[in-house]
Amino acid sequence: MNGAVRKDATVSDGRIVPFGDVVLRESLSVEGENVPQGATGTVVEMLPDGIGCIVEFFEPRHCVVTVDRRRLGPASG
Repeated sequence: MNGAVRKDATVSDGRIVPFGDVVLRESLSVEGENVPQGATGTVVEMLPDGIGCIVEFFEPRHCVVTVDRRRLGPASG
């Protein structure tokens, strides 16, 4: 794969990686609306601090938000 990151990379080794699917471990308030615990999203960027990730969520509402990695877990399958 020439170093490319696979979409399912988070599932195979339990790490959170760019373009991997993640699940929110606790609810998150975004602009006054709730993104509930268990919502799934895709990591679109890992921040240089090693703690934050920019994640795109689609349900229950579409949003792109910076999330502390400790609030995320790898999505299963």
